[in-house]
Amino acid sequence: MRLICKSPYRTQTVAYKVGEVIDVKDEEGALLLRDSPGSFETPQAQVAKAAPDVADTSTETATGIEAPDRRGRGGKKRGRS
Repeated sequence: MRLICKSPYRTQTVAYKVGEVIDVKDEEGALLLRDSPGSFETPQAQVAKAAPDVADTSTETATGIEAPDRRGRGGKKRGRS
């Protein structure tokens, strides 16, 4: 199992720094995730967080820059009444 260290983690036998990627046995990885859930995450969880929600963005600008779609907060699209 591959884990990414999100915060410093230290025991009597090991010490991991923030951002360090470690490969451990599945049992050891499950133990680390249970022992300190805020200190580690799997790469799959990190990818899932990094992927933007397409429904929250709009690419209607002339420059191609993605701008938030504010209609959900009661705003109107420009150029329409």
